[in-house]
Amino acid sequence: RALFGAWAELPLGGGGGSAGGAGEGPGGSIQLFALHDRDNVDWRGTRRTTVGAYLLGDLGPLSARVEGALQRGDLQGFDLSADMLNGRVTLPVFEGRGDVTFWYDRYSGDAQAFATDGAPTGAFDDLFGRNHRFFGFADLFGDVPTVTRGRGIQDVALRLGWGVLDGGRVGVDLHRFLVADDAGLTNARLADELDLTLRLPTTWTGFDLLAGVSAVWAGDAGRAIGAVTADQLYGYLQLNAVFQDD
Repeated sequence: RALFGAWAELPLGGGGGSAGGAGEGPGGSIQLFALHDRDNVDWRGTRRTTVGAYLLGDLGPLSARVEGALQRGDLQGFDLSADMLNGRVTLPVFEGRGDVTFWYDRYSGDAQAFATDGAPTGAFDDLFGRNHRFFGFADLFGDVPTVTRGRGIQDVALRLGWGVLDGGRVGVDLHRFLVADDAGLTNARLADELDLTLRLPTTWTGFDLLAGVSAVWAGDAGRAIGAVTADQLYGYLQLNAVFQDD
């Protein structure tokens, strides 16, 4: 097994905006990446190349991120062709005490290719297992190609954040998850998820505390393909180490 990669970052504009940055010019960066991973565990090895770019930018109080990527190569001995697109926009509210984020993620899928090949050759794989950052704290979609049986995923989400106490934050995230390819299903809805979180700093430098509750309501597509078979409720408490560059 091996992973190779290259990354480049190009600054955009000058200035950079902030909640109080009226009159400053737009700022941000465009970042380009290429990754190649191999897994020769058997004769049907995987040789996959992922190339993409994402744009980080801000204009006054508004910040945005747009990312796209393509995957090509061989997956378990079959031709792989998949893509990903996501974007989000964040706007501060109530004089910067809170913020509202709207976002949409789409990982491609192909139900017919999965049925034919027995491998998710049309489903995008983000490679890094960090899906809880994007697809909800309940972590129901940690391996999108496998969990969705090659159909891919869409996430339409709304996030509300609010500063509390001294450095704390309350978060409310609402997700609607849909398959990208709903061929043969009565509808595309995998599940709806509501995440309530409270993040608090601690007296230990470099650590914070996260407490949360996640409620999940299974959809028709989620039940039909076995991705989310029932409504679920989770609670969690964790201590996080925070690393910052001086």
